[in-house]
Amino acid sequence: MILSGILIAVLYFFHNIIALVALIAWLILVVYFKRVELQYGESMEEYVLTMARRIKRSENHAMSFLPIGVIVIDGDGDIAWFNNYISETIKLDLHVGDDFQAEWAPKFNLLNKDEEILESANFKFEGRVFKVQYVKEEGLVYFIEETAILTLEKQFRDSNVVVGMLQLDNFIEMSKELSEHDSSMLLAEVMTIIFEWAHRHKILIKRLQQESYMLIFDQSILDHLEQDRFSILDEVKKLEERTDILITVSLGIAAGTSDTIVIKGQQAQESLDLALARGGDQVAIKRGDKITYFGGKTDAVEKRTKVRARVMAHSLRELIVSSDKVYIMPHTQPDPDAFGSALGALSIVQSVGKTGYVLLDKVNPSIRKIVKYLKDHGMGQYIITPEEALNGIRKKSLLICVDHNKPSLTMDKRILGQTNNIVVIDHHRRSEEVFDKPSLLYVEPYASSTCELITELIEYQYNSVRLSQIVATLLMAGIVVDTKNFVLHTGSRTFEAASFLRREGADSMTMQKLLADDFDLFVERSEIVRNAERYENGIAIAKAKASDRYGTVVIAQAANTLITLDGIRASFVLQEVDYGVAISARSQGEVNVQIIMEKLGGGGHLTTAAAQVKDVTIEEAEDQLKAVLRQLKEEGSL
Repeated sequence: MILSGILIAVLYFFHNIIALVALIAWLILVVYFKRVELQYGESMEEYVLTMARRIKRSENHAMSFLPIGVIVIDGDGDIAWFNNYISETIKLDLHVGDDFQAEWAPKFNLLNKDEEILESANFKFEGRVFKVQYVKEEGLVYFIEETAILTLEKQFRDSNVVVGMLQLDNFIEMSKELSEHDSSMLLAEVMTIIFEWAHRHKILIKRLQQESYMLIFDQSILDHLEQDRFSILDEVKKLEERTDILITVSLGIAAGTSDTIVIKGQQAQESLDLALARGGDQVAIKRGDKITYFGGKTDAVEKRTKVRARVMAHSLRELIVSSDKVYIMPHTQPDPDAFGSALGALSIVQSVGKTGYVLLDKVNPSIRKIVKYLKDHGMGQYIITPEEALNGIRKKSLLICVDHNKPSLTMDKRILGQTNNIVVIDHHRRSEEVFDKPSLLYVEPYASSTCELITELIEYQYNSVRLSQIVATLLMAGIVVDTKNFVLHTGSRTFEAASFLRREGADSMTMQKLLADDFDLFVERSEIVRNAERYENGIAIAKAKASDRYGTVVIAQAANTLITLDGIRASFVLQEVDYGVAISARSQGEVNVQIIMEKLGGGGHLTTAAAQVKDVTIEEAEDQLKAVLRQLKEEGSL
């Protein structure tokens, strides 16, 4: 435009008329283009405004009618606006101006215990499920319905295949004295109960052998069976009322979503093996790495064969012969059963000409007299500390762990990693925690004590093991302590072992002296019993202070004393210790204290169990114990 003005000015010097015409034409063009530019700008502005209005209307329509609920909260925390989805679809009775935090956040499960609004929560309303999300910076609350997704997830979960294995625990043993006709009739009655139970719950059942069955069903049925607490366990036991014969069953079940049916079949068998190893009359359900137990209300019926004991004796001997040295380790805070069985195992080691040692970190009151007696009679040289064992143990050495099958209970965990050859001999029921691939695992919950198992292994050695009177006496002491003078967990094999030990020279008078209480221990135990609380349902709970002199021995003895009192079905004694609280539990068989202690991280037997609750006060541990008791009472298991 400037260039055009310069050209017109130059032209004016040569021909003024032509220059004037050019100027007029130029002005006309300028006016025209300015007008066109103005019209274009107005048109574009109108277009932009129209598009903005349409976008705004679309946003308003989306906010109002999309299948997502929206609530707008103003700066004062009141509801400023909500869309149609809230009022018409969900049909919530909201009003503009309502205080959201006070009136509606609690209903939407958006408040925590400190009365603060959470970022998200699940909200159920008239059978529908919504995910509620709160965006604090924007003052917005969104509602996204998840009913359909959750329904599909539930249908998928419920339709997952579950594999189970059911086995009669003790039919052969209990029917030995019956005639063939009576045995067949008894088996028919048991099968009728099992098949009617399976039909009632829509379970596919296939008989594999006389005593075992395979079960196929889905997750929804398993949920119902768990709610029913697996009534089949009690239904089979009720046969005793008509037949005077107690038959029990065990089940192993594999559930979950990620495994194939082949793997589930293997896991079901593993779960059954675990249920049987824990004494039978129970259900073990495996879901991935988690195992859940039901039942276990009756004491284990003796179901051990001498053939198995002979095989174990032979296998143990081979492992000892192939090792350079043998180290025998009881559990932490060993009792007479643990220490006596360790000395019995030492006798087996010495009978094949191998060097063996028993590990002991510190002497506790329950074995103080025993250790002194051994040292006075020249056997102290075979007792070493874990530190000494660490300096001598090699990969070719053999480690025998007695009276425990959980690595967490071993006297010194460092030793477990020093050798590849580990033998586990125990009579406690197994739990999920086990030793990693031991060379020999001999766990028999049907035995009264580990001393009984070791005695049988001594009996069945190919070369006769010459027991000293000292070791025979200590093995007998271990049996006497764990059976409470042949009252609990006592079977025919227990008396056979005791008879063998008596023939080998076990001295009752010496045993009595070694197990006798001292006066101060008696007084301390009596004080615990005197201050015990009689809880409910025949349960006694007592609390004890830390005892530097007697350790946890005093609470075990106090629990034993409480259970002998009239009207006491189970006793629990708690004691403060360095790591937290120790609990010793006893029962007369009506209450399964093993299950109770397992829920607190411990374990044991139906009538004898214990737990170590770490990093809590004695009051907190008591609250946890009572919470477990209340839970079991509500489930009908107490």
